Amino acid sequence: MGTFSTASLGPQDPERTMRTIYLDQNHWIGLSRVAHGRGGSADIGRVLQVLRTAKVERRARFPLSLSHYMETWKHEVPERRERLAQFMLELSGGEPVASL
Repeated sequence: MGTFSTASLGPQDPERTMRTIYLDQNHWIGLSRVAHGRGGSADIGRVLQVLRTAKVERRARFPLSLSHYMETWKHEVPERRERLAQFMLELSGGEPVASL
């Protein structure tokens, strides 16, 4: 999943706004696998915890785009598609990003 720094999600300065983090579909898939106990590394597990905490503390949001919905729909195995969709809804809160 590449390099990830949690420093950018550190304690929020009251004068700073919430960060918007756009996750590529492959990152949603990797994080979802970890969230559902279906593989992944301990590092990804730690990243997942940081992202969930940032969401709860309103330091970051993780919006979904139309391409996320389209890519998720392509999964041929309904159970995998449902797990991924549930995780994406959990972390994004269903918040959309405007398509250009």
